Amino acid sequence: AAEDKTVIFSLDYEDFLLTAQLLKDGYGDHFGRNQYLPPDEKRIVTRNRYRTLELKQKIDMSGGWSSEVYVGWQDNKQTKEDLYTDPASGGDPYEVDTFYRESRSNLGVDFKWTDYKKHNVLLSVEHVDINVDHELNEYQQSEVTLAEWYFVEPDKRRRILSTTVQEEFRPNDKLTLTFGLRYDDYNDIDSELSPRLAAVWRRDQKNIFKVQYARAFRPSTFYEMSSLALYPGASEIEGSIISTVEFGYIHKNLNSEYGVTLFNSEVDKFVEFVNALPPTNLNGFRNTDSAEMYGLEFELKHHLSKKLDIDANISYLDSNDESTDAPLPGSTDWIANLGVNYQPVSKTNLSIQYHYIDETYREFDDTRDKLGAYSTTNATLSLTGLYGEDISIRLGIKNVFDQDVKYPAPMLTYLDDYPRAGRQWWLQMAYDF
Repeated sequence: AAEDKTVIFSLDYEDFLLTAQLLKDGYGDHFGRNQYLPPDEKRIVTRNRYRTLELKQKIDMSGGWSSEVYVGWQDNKQTKEDLYTDPASGGDPYEVDTFYRESRSNLGVDFKWTDYKKHNVLLSVEHVDINVDHELNEYQQSEVTLAEWYFVEPDKRRRILSTTVQEEFRPNDKLTLTFGLRYDDYNDIDSELSPRLAAVWRRDQKNIFKVQYARAFRPSTFYEMSSLALYPGASEIEGSIISTVEFGYIHKNLNSEYGVTLFNSEVDKFVEFVNALPPTNLNGFRNTDSAEMYGLEFELKHHLSKKLDIDANISYLDSNDESTDAPLPGSTDWIANLGVNYQPVSKTNLSIQYHYIDETYREFDDTRDKLGAYSTTNATLSLTGLYGEDISIRLGIKNVFDQDVKYPAPMLTYLDDYPRAGRQWWLQMAYDF
């Protein structure tokens, strides 16, 4: 069972923009909790609600300067009712009810300056406040609460002050250099500095070369940090640092464009969930050794005619977890996509997308074979500008041929892995006023 509802409101007036969103989704209890298979009751167990509001005001200034001031608010709530957690011999099964609510507010300002020739400069400052408003887990049997606990400390709060400086420098018409630096100051974890360097060389109108280095920081989540409080003896969870180097080439001609990208990514202080953390032998998160990934991607876009376009990409990934000297669990060597877009008449578009996933690697100590490769096909029909340009309709089918799609399950749980949804129909309607 699943449900999905979305409402988006946008108001754009001169240099002012207001955006509000309400998203709700829910899904069933097919895999339960702790890898115990529950009864198939075809009911919604987990419900999520997301509410967001953002205001932006652009301000034009003299001397090539402009600015944008923005303020936002977000509220996330998740509830789980009678989530199957494990069976009981000779009695009713054990279940758990959970409630989690988190709020987030942000305030920031961007300053931009250009001389309209060689320089584009960005200065940005943002303050983010994240607060856990409420979190509770109740362990039950036969509607009787047996225990209550918190994964995340009540009123857990994180404040982030971020500053970004970036310059885009064009010494001539063929070369563009980008220098960027971002500093994030957290109240509950260490501060981080993230640089970015990039260069684009346009040899001519047909041949473009790119090179980039970027360093990014992923902070540990509240849930990951809870391992330290829940499991005595567990190590403090630190955020992950990802460093990536990319080399790219793009060729353009009258009817087509293709590109090749080589990349290398290193992840330091990789965070993973493990069983039997000493000395309590309970489950929890920990930082492991670094992981490294090498990859190659090829992309193609081609206009067969005024009405028919195709796009394709294929990528290869070689990953290695240094703690096991094996590929990363859940990774795959090859991924490929092929898309066809056909516009028979004005304001009507038919899109068909083919998606291929190669065999998927399992956990290092899982003795089962790799999860088999699979492919899916999706189709979408779009009708725009109906009834005076105000209405648009999109109709689609996911997994048109109802292929058997599975995700790898941890060892000693589901030998046949996690089955995913088969063929699905969807409809989207939008009205502009």
